[in-house]
Amino acid sequence: MNHVFAWPVGQGQGHPKRLRYALAYAAAATAGGMALGAVLAAGVTLVNLLPSAAVWPIAAAIAFLAVCLQITGRMGILPERRVQVPSHWLTRSPWWYSLAFGGTLGFGLLTFLHHAAWYAVIAATLTRGSPELALLVGLVFGTTRGLGPLANRVLARTPEAAAASMRVLGGTRFKVASRMSLAGAGALLVLNMVTYHATL
Repeated sequence: MNHVFAWPVGQGQGHPKRLRYALAYAAAATAGGMALGAVLAAGVTLVNLLPSAAVWPIAAAIAFLAVCLQITGRMGILPERRVQVPSHWLTRSPWWYSLAFGGTLGFGLLTFLHHAAWYAVIAATLTRGSPELALLVGLVFGTTRGLGPLANRVLARTPEAAAASMRVLGGTRFKVASRMSLAGAGALLVLNMVTYHATL
């Protein structure tokens, strides 16, 4: 997806990928994250109607499974929509695909997820009982997902710099490091869930 904003500009569409389109992408991703947060907040409201003792052990088990799968780099049995956004969007105006791509990826549940640890975040959020926290989680998720193309567009000022950054991001070392760091963060969430509910 992020190749839409990478060098060389144009790629047959007849227009450069200017900074304003990366900004539009980031803004749309943030909006998509806010929509995700609203869905999570609704989920929190529903979960709050159930006995906590019946909910949080299941959520903790799902989060633990997510951490284990994150270490292996697979999604396993965790739900994932295995589709890409339509490639024909690239034939539309740059404003269209900047906003469409950003909103879709910012929402997060409409395409590939790639990181099972996201389910640890969802499980921890749903069992905290705070719709406000759920909104914040969605906002942070969407905002950070929108920063990739923007950072690449701001920092990679030449085709050579952009190609170098893409090699780093696509390299095995970076993938392993990110996978393990997310697994570690997920493990901390599981520990937090257990200790939080043990004190209630």
